[in-house]
Amino acid sequence: MQKSHTGLHRFSMLVVGATLCLIFIGGLVTTRDAGMSVPDWPTTFHYSMFSYPVAKWMSEDAVESGVFYEHSHRLFASIVGLFTTVLAIWIWTVDPRAWMRRLGSAAFLLVVAQGVLGGLRVTHSSLALAMVHGCTAQAFLCVLVLIAIGLSPRWEAVPLHGENLRGICRTGWLLVAAVYTQLVIGAVMRHLKAGLAIPTFPRSGLNGEWIPPYWCTGVAFNFAHRIGAVVVTLIILALLAQITVAAGREMLLVKPARWLVVLVIMQIGLGVHVILKLRPPTLTTLHVLNGAIILSTSFLLAVRASRLSSNARKSKEHKSPGLINPCQPLPSIRGVAT
Repeated sequence: MQKSHTGLHRFSMLVVGATLCLIFIGGLVTTRDAGMSVPDWPTTFHYSMFSYPVAKWMSEDAVESGVFYEHSHRLFASIVGLFTTVLAIWIWTVDPRAWMRRLGSAAFLLVVAQGVLGGLRVTHSSLALAMVHGCTAQAFLCVLVLIAIGLSPRWEAVPLHGENLRGICRTGWLLVAAVYTQLVIGAVMRHLKAGLAIPTFPRSGLNGEWIPPYWCTGVAFNFAHRIGAVVVTLIILALLAQITVAAGREMLLVKPARWLVVLVIMQIGLGVHVILKLRPPTLTTLHVLNGAIILSTSFLLAVRASRLSSNARKSKEHKSPGLINPCQPLPSIRGVAT
């Protein structure tokens, strides 16, 4: 990897980290029901977003009303937008790969779309747009993770032991789909304020029922979120077992698989505490952030498995004997005149 690419890779990881911070701040906005605390956009109470007085933004009234969280979200989103723009331009400047340039452009377009969605959510007071805004943030995160992986010096790595990774690839992408679906269900549940629609755990009824004794939209999404958590956990355990058996010596896959087990245990623990502690804002938002980290780690593992599988296949094709080069002299055979 070129030296300039090393700096670009580090910057791409910075953008991923900043996006995770933004997801946390956005989660606080939803948790504290502060999404409409600033009723205008792109201005803030008719001030330019960047000239809104700090005394008003940081005041005690602003914290209580939610203005502090919403305005902080807008400012940090602007920083992430600036970082993403720099990232896209930097990629176009130093990376000749067409697909990487397209990814940089896609990240730029997605961050612009996110800003517009966030603004329209305010101007139209739309709950549906708020849900789309939250789900698009997770897709944007995945694009940034893919860029960071593509810029990594490990992108060209070949499996050291030649394992067959096709089954791991399939399970990895199944996990990505399951986690993303779970996050979508969770986003809808949060915006419907249905986080405590089922106030008991692990059972779903006050009389010990496993299946909710009554149903409404909030209960349905809450119960689906619980079922989704079980499904994601089982897939993670299956993926870890699959990697341990089929590619136990490939640490590029083993490490993220082990981290996924740790992260899903943390996620379950956070979810239980959210219910038992009646949805405290910080724990609830950490649950959202950890879900985004699980998605990015799952995506990282799936992309790595796919890339390692592709590199292994190309390596085997390169080593396999092909047609004899007509320009290469034939080896002499003893006893045969040449």
